[in-house]
Amino acid sequence: MDSRLLREGLIDLEIGKRGISAPEVRTQLFFRDKYVGIARIGHPLLEGGKVTPKRYAACNHVVASQLGEFSGPVDDALEELEVRRAVRVVVPGYPDALRVASSSDLIVPRNALSRKVDTGTRTPSSATLNQSSLGLVNM
Repeated sequence: MDSRLLREGLIDLEIGKRGISAPEVRTQLFFRDKYVGIARIGHPLLEGGKVTPKRYAACNHVVASQLGEFSGPVDDALEELEVRRAVRVVVPGYPDALRVASSSDLIVPRNALSRKVDTGTRTPSSATLNQSSLGLVNM
């Protein structure tokens, strides 16, 4: 959040992820989201039994960041569990990250409320994302 825009009256309201704040800026939590991992069908993470934070973090990752950041909330959560992941690729948006993941062994973290997943009656690990070649990993 760029509190300067609010402070200077250029905007009245900003809705987004928590970030840098200022004493004169009021913030309010609207909801909490969870993350899921997205991997190509046949990825070893989907085939190897229960997905644990350690197994998830052991995979290579692609992240979507308009600012080119290699770390974020997923890394904060993993750090609390004393686990680190390896981000190998940063792309500007989720469509790019999904394209990379669909043809590689990279995992994409994605907040759950913004995904469109057809789970039907299948288990989460075999769900597909928009009928593509991607699978869903609940985290």
